[in-house]
Amino acid sequence: MATTAPLSTYSFLDETAQSVISTPNKPFGFTVGQPTNLSDTFAFVLFFMLAASGVAAMGRVIYALSLRVLNSDDPAKVTAANKIITTSLTVLLGSFSLVVLFMAVNPDVVSGNLDFSKVGTKNSAPATGEIQYNQTSGTGLSSNIYNAAVALMNKPLITRDVPNTNNGRLACAYAVNEVLKLAGLAPMGTLAVSQIERALTGGRGVRVAQSSTVPGDIDIEAGGGHVGVCLNQGCSSVVSNSSNATSFTWRSGPDFLPSYRNGAGRFYRVTN
Repeated sequence: MATTAPLSTYSFLDETAQSVISTPNKPFGFTVGQPTNLSDTFAFVLFFMLAASGVAAMGRVIYALSLRVLNSDDPAKVTAANKIITTSLTVLLGSFSLVVLFMAVNPDVVSGNLDFSKVGTKNSAPATGEIQYNQTSGTGLSSNIYNAAVALMNKPLITRDVPNTNNGRLACAYAVNEVLKLAGLAPMGTLAVSQIERALTGGRGVRVAQSSTVPGDIDIEAGGGHVGVCLNQGCSSVVSNSSNATSFTWRSGPDFLPSYRNGAGRFYRVTN
């Protein structure tokens, strides 16, 4: 049985940090001492600074309004309160405008698919080692699906040109169906995660507990917003479409953190 290379050998983990896989509760996958991806770090810091500025400005507006009400008979304090309100509203409007602009430039923020786990992680680069095929992983079809997923991850499968997927950002179901086709199986629908789950519950699979999963089982996000393929026993490692890289290269935990925060997913084994 071939063995898989350790996670530390992979420089292509461009969407979910190796630290997220090894320590899922680490916020944003930040690991001290790793080279930072400056563009993603800037986006991360900018977005949260703008949000914090907006909240602070709103707090000052509330404070100033209270000051006016409590000191309505003191012209000096009313004037001071008016200045605070004017300044704070300007900051609030500016922050809101910049957040809207940021979202327009980064549509994944709106769709909930922007993954901040690249902050503090290794930049994308050609893989220094590819995950190995494991012909004895799982049983039956699961093993075939696992091997197909590994092949498309190592290739990798590029999804940016797939129609109706927002330039590959919403191509998780498409990618899993490509895995199924490479494994010699019929696809389950086209581009919707709901179609895959409907097929699995309608005769093409059986639901299994996470503790019983094997490589090649299917992991569906709790809210039905994402789908991937289990890479190990217990499905603590999953591969799925990367919204940022628009390719089948996102290595994450079973809950697809931090892009999704709906809790434990649903796991299925394909039977035909």
